[in-house]
Amino acid sequence: MDSRTDHNFYLGRVWVQCENSSCLKWRLLRHDAAAHVDPNAPWYCSMNADPQFNKCSVSEEDFPGESEFRKQGLKYIYSKFPLGSVILAKMQSWPRWPGILCPDPVNGQYVTYDLDGNVESHHVEFLGKPHSRQWVLIKYIGLYPSLFKADACKRKKGWYRSALDEANKLLSCSVQQRLESCYLSKTDTVKNEKSKTKMDTILCRKVIKAKAEVCEKKNSYKIGRQKKLPTAAWSLLKKGQWK
Repeated sequence: MDSRTDHNFYLGRVWVQCENSSCLKWRLLRHDAAAHVDPNAPWYCSMNADPQFNKCSVSEEDFPGESEFRKQGLKYIYSKFPLGSVILAKMQSWPRWPGILCPDPVNGQYVTYDLDGNVESHHVEFLGKPHSRQWVLIKYIGLYPSLFKADACKRKKGWYRSALDEANKLLSCSVQQRLESCYLSKTDTVKNEKSKTKMDTILCRKVIKAKAEVCEKKNSYKIGRQKKLPTAAWSLLKKGQWK
């Protein structure tokens, strides 16, 4: 049986168009292959890793309609940045910073979108020493080019340089290798952070209690309640991952 008869075959796949003027056919790529496509450079059928569809002479493959996918609990997502893409994100008062599009360890999603399937934001793990992560609006995200001229950086220059060095190394890596480098975005990290926060809270209470006992003897200390601090191209998604 052809695997293409199974709608799950299309999960995470991305359409890319051949730019040969005599071809202009659309080819369906795996997300790891699509992550290596430079939108600023021409792409041709011969660059397709799928041997069945890497020639302009081969017909465009059939693709089920959107209504068929909806019956299977799937949804079109119109995004030009596949999972695992190396990107640049512009944050206020910072230069354009390299990062990886990866799943949020809290909900497992890497993209939010509106009811029409248009992307609104991506979860980004920013590179450098150390990493950081944040959801970023799509209008502030661009693909990281192979020849990127660094922006002017007035602060944390060493951090910025380490981020650029890491991004340049990850460009040649597979999607899986890129995602494995996103250590802040792993589910275990969130569990460890919660455990560490709980332990820090216990230790903090012990310190406060010890200080209180000392100060009570001097009659110069009063304990008040502490304020609670806040905790620190398109593809297809399963219905359970819908907004």
